[in-house]
Amino acid sequence: PVAVVGAYEWVNYLLYGHGLLADAAAYTTKYATTQSLQGGATPIQKVLMTLTFAGGCTATIFFASPFLWSRKVWAGALMGTVAVVLGVVVLNNFVILPTRPYLANWSYLLQAGLMAATGVGILSLAAEDLYRHRNAVSLLLAFWVFGIFLFTAFLNWTVSARNVLTLIPPTAILLARKLERAEPLFA
Repeated sequence: PVAVVGAYEWVNYLLYGHGLLADAAAYTTKYATTQSLQGGATPIQKVLMTLTFAGGCTATIFFASPFLWSRKVWAGALMGTVAVVLGVVVLNNFVILPTRPYLANWSYLLQAGLMAATGVGILSLAAEDLYRHRNAVSLLLAFWVFGIFLFTAFLNWTVSARNVLTLIPPTAILLARKLERAEPLFA
């Protein structure tokens, strides 16, 4: 693989005068430096964006949540969603854009809050499965979910659905494992 990548870079250098992979790495470094100098996304904003994208790309968890968690967990998730939405409004109005506060688009913020809560649900499913089973399969699923989350939030140069879509297979497996243990609704 290293020889193939080296040959690819060399052929691109011969064709274009520069290697494409080296340019991509240089762009990412330059972009990250430029963004940090211009006040780019903070780690909290990156986590919120990744949670929102994760929840939006795996919305099945939201629709299956009544079958997954108790009313207490639902109430906590609702309060957490409201706290996230209000926190985003406060941050945007008073911290990020204090000179130009904007009128909050509540439908957008509610949708983003629900998606972020769903993203937390995905991480919770992985953590709960690992805690409950403590075996190699659960460890693999937890590494899969948390690895994709951490890569998307902190290592990739942007948060996008393309990066988060790789969460669908482990999320589906975790959902099926959780539903197998659930009490039947119509017993």
